Amino acid sequence: DGDFVGAPSVKGGINTRMRKMSNGSDRASVSSHVSSTASSTVTPTIRSNSSGGSSFSSSQRLSGVPMKLTGVREVVGGVCGDSSSSLHGARSGERHKGAVWVAKFSNDGTFLCTGGACGKLFVWGVSLDSQGEMVKLSDEAEVVLDGHDGELLDLSISVDNLILSSGTDSYVRLWHPTSTTCLRSFLHPHIATGVIFLPTCPHLFLTGCLDGKVRLYDLKTPGSYEPQVASDTDTRGCVTALAVSNDGVTVVAGLFEGKCMMFELDVEKRRIVQVGKSIVSIKSSRGRNAKGHKITGLQYQGGGKKNDLDAKLLVMTLDSRVRMYRVADMNLICKYKGHLNQGTINDGRHTYSTQIRATFSPCMSFVASGSEDGALYVWTRTPTRSSGLFASSRKDRNAAPFRYTMLLSAPLTDSFGSESDKAASGRSKGSAKDHILTSPTAVAFSHLIDKDRSTDTVGDADVALCAVVGLFNGDLRVVKATGKVPPKRS
Repeated sequence: DGDFVGAPSVKGGINTRMRKMSNGSDRASVSSHVSSTASSTVTPTIRSNSSGGSSFSSSQRLSGVPMKLTGVREVVGGVCGDSSSSLHGARSGERHKGAVWVAKFSNDGTFLCTGGACGKLFVWGVSLDSQGEMVKLSDEAEVVLDGHDGELLDLSISVDNLILSSGTDSYVRLWHPTSTTCLRSFLHPHIATGVIFLPTCPHLFLTGCLDGKVRLYDLKTPGSYEPQVASDTDTRGCVTALAVSNDGVTVVAGLFEGKCMMFELDVEKRRIVQVGKSIVSIKSSRGRNAKGHKITGLQYQGGGKKNDLDAKLLVMTLDSRVRMYRVADMNLICKYKGHLNQGTINDGRHTYSTQIRATFSPCMSFVASGSEDGALYVWTRTPTRSSGLFASSRKDRNAAPFRYTMLLSAPLTDSFGSESDKAASGRSKGSAKDHILTSPTAVAFSHLIDKDRSTDTVGDADVALCAVVGLFNGDLRVVKATGKVPPKRS
């Protein structure tokens, strides 16, 4: 694997380094537990809008009929790896240089945070268009926070709008979207691959690290000004992804070896508890994918393992598969395929490591993922069933995604609910390199667009989606679509 786009100091790329660590050859280089309470004040670069401050547009509720057209439009642009190209337009501020690895909306939907290869955290103002049918981003980033000396791999936003970011510089940093300084920085023994606030306790957060540990921090440590590591646990692997249940009770750690480990959280005692041997191998039962592959992303939807028997876990791996499990028994519900996610992108000159994640739509009826072939893939959450004399008997597979090419020359489609849309969206002009450079690497659905609209003019099965898509070349695109949720099969 090649180096990350924006971090030449990470020799061999993060996927190569994780492979060495998982084999044990690089574990000696990981120092003993570094005091993660080491806090250094970092003064980031702040770039505000022309109004002289950070003004986030307030959200507004939507009503009426859903949008008719599905489209892709460019919001901001940049050229990956081309330092000579100007990324500062007449009215636009700083842009992403290199891939966008992560994009997340705030809980109230009024701002969007993006980060990636350049190591900077971008905060964008969010509003709705005049029809209330599409998300609009501010013409330039409201704030650009420059604190990481390396790539930004993950971020999390609390209910009170605090932001955590983790990166290849082994730091997790705490920000506020209107602050001029990094509020706290937490040093880790190795690359910090994941970070997440607890939904029910915003002063608690979890981090994942390549040294194999999952750590629980408390921003309100009693009797101490500096936040402390309240608890930690060793997975004996390389943690590459984190997820937590909606009630903050169950934690899932994804490992480079292709395994998921589950833990329980005792919030009152601020302690991570290992319950039994909750280790699940994420792999196919046979074929070339019978060997586990790196887990690049996790998303937990529902309550804790013991509290919610219907909770779902979405797992993305480097075998070009997305899998959905029922958390209660970790049985596979559906496997999604058709996209390309093998951990590298080659633009004809260099090979780059990638970090692509999948996500549920707000209505939980669809699954979306980026891909290394230049297209966004969207599947219905339920498995597809083949028809015909020789139809497959597999009922846990969805290999019929709706494919949206990110090139601006690609044709627009009317919806994601018909077979003709799949064929039309797959045709586009442009060279193979153009497609690669516009590979979607991050997807964030907006909650400002109603999850589904049960009105007199719209059937109960209609759904509207709007997402911001981050690309490998640093661009951001807004995608909107309408379609029908397929009926449940018996």
